[in-house]
Amino acid sequence: MIVNVVFSILAHILILLGMVSMSYLIIKRIRIEENRIEKLLLTASAMTGFLIYYGSKALGITIPEVMMGAMSTTSLSLAFWAFLVPSASGMLLAWYSIRCIHSGIELAYRVLILISTFILVMFIDVYKEVFGASVDKSGLRYLLPNLSFTISLSLYMIFKYKTNGRR
Repeated sequence: MIVNVVFSILAHILILLGMVSMSYLIIKRIRIEENRIEKLLLTASAMTGFLIYYGSKALGITIPEVMMGAMSTTSLSLAFWAFLVPSASGMLLAWYSIRCIHSGIELAYRVLILISTFILVMFIDVYKEVFGASVDKSGLRYLLPNLSFTISLSLYMIFKYKTNGRR
């Protein structure tokens, strides 16, 4: 019993730290940009990621409700796809971003910030939806698509991105 409570608290702390870390990385990348025009474009990318999510929500496309509905009546194979598709898209985005960053393409950071902000806002919304309404400890499974995307994106970039002496 106590072990479940400890792991639940630890999971919440790690998820919240992940959200804070992602926010920090987005803000830091925008702040370190020296070119004012590029800084403006990166800021616009972050705002656009936020607006895309809430714009779709205003149109009635609520990702947390769709995900929770699908995951609550899911079979094992559908749960597998809820993990596989976000993981694959996270790795694909990380691969694209690393390739563009090494090529010096400015678009890479803009796209990365746009998608990161979108994912961050969606992750926060899903987290709020899952844990705001109930205290059900099995609610973590509803975060599986977001977790698998974020973990795949992060792991791919951690292991594949080479700074070539730059920091």
